[in-house]
Amino acid sequence: MCDCNTDAGWIEIGFANELYYHEHLTTRILRIQKRVIRSMVGVSPRTSCRQLFKEMNILTLVSLYILEVICYIRKHHQYVELNSNIHTYNTQRKMDIHIQVYS
Repeated sequence: MCDCNTDAGWIEIGFANELYYHEHLTTRILRIQKRVIRSMVGVSPRTSCRQLFKEMNILTLVSLYILEVICYIRKHHQYVELNSNIHTYNTQRKMDIHIQVYS
C-alpha cells in the first residue's frame, strides 16, 4: 500500500498532482465513493458516510493520499528536512517539510 517510487531523480507520490490540480475531479470521486458505500450498506442517499467508512475500514481518496505521503516520508526520511534546517530565518513555514530531489 505504501508504494512510493523514485526514478531518475523525480519523486512520485501516488496521485498527489491529480489531487492538487484536479480538485473538481477529486470532489467527484469522493461523491462516487459515498454513493457506492451507501448502496453497499443500503441506506438513504442523505445518510452521512463518515461512520460507514469507519465501520467498513475503507479510506477516502483524501485519506489515501495522506497515507501515501506519510509512507513516502517514512521510507525516504534521509531526503527529508525541515525548512528550519535549510536556512536560519525564523519564518512561519520553518516547520514545513523540504524534500531534496536529485536529478
